[in-house]
Amino acid sequence: MKINRLFLSPLLFFCATTLMAQQTATLECDIEALLDGSDPADVCVFLENPDVNPEDFTLEVEVGEEITWSGVEPITIRKIQHYGGKKIFGYDPEGEGEIKAKPNKKTDGKPYRYRIHFKINNTGKNYKIDPIIRSR
Repeated sequence: MKINRLFLSPLLFFCATTLMAQQTATLECDIEALLDGSDPADVCVFLENPDVNPEDFTLEVEVGEEITWSGVEPITIRKIQHYGGKKIFGYDPEGEGEIKAKPNKKTDGKPYRYRIHFKINNTGKNYKIDPIIRSR
């Protein structure tokens, strides 16, 4: 019985920390307004903090913590493109709907600036929105 507890305790701790070590950024937009030419910053929100302007939305993450970017249907996330601050990914993550990546460096309190490129129904015009990441 003692052996089982010694084995299970670290295993449960590992599973709990692995499952908790993730952040999400789920983009939702007024699709009609986007298609009519509105600026994404004016008609989109991140569901994790909808009261904050999407360009002020900030993910506070640990190095190695997984970040998942996704969009509410019909939004398709295509690319996470670095444009300012310390580069925290080895490459600009790309995908077709949902993108996952883990920062490999700290931002030292400064913002990692990036653009989320997305499309509506995976066709037509490419839209961009500019949130923030800080990694520690």
